[in-house]
Amino acid sequence: VRRPRSANFAGDPELHAITSLLAAGAESLLVERWSTGGTRSRSLVAEWLSGSRKLEPVAAWRRSLNLSRTEPLVATKEPRYVADDEAPPSAEHPFWWAGFFMVD
Repeated sequence: VRRPRSANFAGDPELHAITSLLAAGAESLLVERWSTGGTRSRSLVAEWLSGSRKLEPVAAWRRSLNLSRTEPLVATKEPRYVADDEAPPSAEHPFWWAGFFMVD
């Protein structure tokens, strides 16, 4: 089965953006595929940026993930989370961190 020339492969836009940034001189990238839009996302990125000054980018990302998993989740500061009668998901839930990937 042949696919049309105009068909895109999954991931093509991300690949083109990443290769363009790397070609322009970026050394490491932290890409967010979906935004949670809350304080959890901002703290992950802030911790990665502050840690990458002293550590390798991968080690800084691992440190950022470990720190964010230990902090309690404040559901009222996460706009993508709709509060209900149940307890909010823990900070360990992949929704808060699985949308990121790092290119180094």
